[in-house]
Amino acid sequence: MRKDQCMHCADPGCCGVSRDGAIVKYTNGIVDFNQENCIGCEFCVSGCRSISRDLIRNEKVYKCTLCSDRVGQGLEPACIKACPTGCLKFGSKDDMKFIANERRGS
Repeated sequence: MRKDQCMHCADPGCCGVSRDGAIVKYTNGIVDFNQENCIGCEFCVSGCRSISRDLIRNEKVYKCTLCSDRVGQGLEPACIKACPTGCLKFGSKDDMKFIANERRGS
């Protein structure tokens, strides 16, 4: 089992091919999607393994924005807050490495 959604890549392929400016990467690492800018070209789908054709509705793409509005207010993304088992984590790359090392027992 794996979580199949935007990985907010360090060098996102979807940003490089999006010709409508719908996909932007912020300095905090979040790869956001501005739905109103989407023209339905689907170039981002070809540039990313996490954006799939089943996320296309009404000829526009939908993707995880990592709740950029919540994160901008200092809150966690909704999926992290709602996770009943606590297995989903959110933070900087260093935070994630620390958590991974703790889980591994290093």
